[in-house]
Amino acid sequence: MVSEIENIIELAENKGVTAYEIAKYTDLTEAGILKILSGKTKRPHKSTTKTILNFLRNYDQRLELLKQNAIAEYELGNRQLANQSVVRESSEVFSSKAGNVFEQMSSGKVKLFTKMVHVKAQASYTSQFQDADYVDELSDVSWIIDKVVQGSYRSFEVMNDSMNDGTINAIPDGSIVLGRELQKHHWQNALNINKYPNWVIVHKDGLMIKEIINHDTDKAIIKCHSINPSPEYANDFDLDLSDVYQLYNVIKRQLD
Repeated sequence: MVSEIENIIELAENKGVTAYEIAKYTDLTEAGILKILSGKTKRPHKSTTKTILNFLRNYDQRLELLKQNAIAEYELGNRQLANQSVVRESSEVFSSKAGNVFEQMSSGKVKLFTKMVHVKAQASYTSQFQDADYVDELSDVSWIIDKVVQGSYRSFEVMNDSMNDGTINAIPDGSIVLGRELQKHHWQNALNINKYPNWVIVHKDGLMIKEIINHDTDKAIIKCHSINPSPEYANDFDLDLSDVYQLYNVIKRQLD
């Protein structure tokens, strides 16, 4: 009996559908879909496989509809040219002053494109995050959000289970988080750890994702906590903010 994963991989190969194309028309991330199509993710969420299967099974119908729309738009364009009343519309893809790239979706939601820091790139990221050429070479990943946002955003792959307590709040190994950078001049004020308990911390000794449970603004020290109750993650620890390069509050996550 063919499994759902095998069915997805076979359908995608037969139809020539890429992870990018699936992500473009669903609320899934390209990185998460790539893991499924490559066979790296063995047991994705049922809702994820259902979304991908529905897309692939209806792909031919969607493709035909897109072709019909393209023909209709082409004919409409010709009529407008003939009447000398062509109206130039703005592109669906645009960028903000902060450098974020967005795509307006027909559903009214917005797709946000960010640079993705995979586990294998985290060691080099801590020393090269200010190098524009290095950052530009990082892969891209997209997120579905409700509206255009301000600020600088980046995505990070989680490399252990220190933030996995088995609950709905878990951030397990292999998942992806979307972080919004908090600029350094804001660190002198108390971090909003009630609204944003989880943070990506780019530290001189490495990159980590932790819950910040206290911020001593006088001493510029944060206390970090792992929500996994396992003894290996039991000890909270302090970090001096002078040794921290970047802080991103976690605002969204993508599970396998």
